[in-house]
Amino acid sequence: MSPKSLSGEAVQFYKSGQPFLQHNLPFWMASLVGHLLVLLIPIVAVLYPMMRFLPALYGWLMRRKIARLYGELRFLEDEITGGGGPTDAAQLMARLHQLEKQANQLRMPIAYESMMYLLRNHIGVVRNRLAAGQP
Repeated sequence: MSPKSLSGEAVQFYKSGQPFLQHNLPFWMASLVGHLLVLLIPIVAVLYPMMRFLPALYGWLMRRKIARLYGELRFLEDEITGGGGPTDAAQLMARLHQLEKQANQLRMPIAYESMMYLLRNHIGVVRNRLAAGQP
């Protein structure tokens, strides 16, 4: 039989023997493991970068929740200092109380509690400025 009539797999078999999996496992198991490897390699190639990206995304989402409340506090502070036109102090105090209520109801992981504590502290500073009548 000439080597030209043999398939590539047959030439490889005669050249180097049985494949590693078939040499160490029964044929049915070697075939199953080979197919699983073909499926698992692309799945791992997609999941690994995603697993590295998800914690950063989660942290960004948590910081965004706090930053949104800080933005509302900033708008309120601008109105207190006179940037937003004439506004009733009682109405501003009610909005400040509502903002504090939102901050207290926001459930955050322990890693972000220090940011929440600072936000509540800053809300208190703005409340004290409003109560004292300082711009």
